[in-house]
Amino acid sequence: MLEDLAAEFGMQTKDVVSRVEALEESGRLLGITDDRGKYIHINEKEFSKLANYIKAKGRINRADLLLEANKLVRMVPTAEDKDKIKQEQQEILNKVESSIKENNPDE
Repeated sequence: MLEDLAAEFGMQTKDVVSRVEALEESGRLLGITDDRGKYIHINEKEFSKLANYIKAKGRINRADLLLEANKLVRMVPTAEDKDKIKQEQQEILNKVESSIKENNPDE
């Protein structure tokens, strides 16, 4: 959950949301936040498959989209995914720490 991520890095949830949105805008992260506040990462392959499904079907309703997304998006990460996530988390942590140091040079 985004709240857990915020707690892990000693940030406010709104700041985590802002950073996630910035990563999405830059194209470095793809995903959605579900109704429970959990962020679901969608890799490029899954996103492409979902886009192709929408293009093939044309106009679809939300229920059909959710059913297809549940088929295409892996909810359990592979070992490779976990390594990549851990690496990305460390990169983000380094950037956060660097940003904090830049904004608080006396510390």
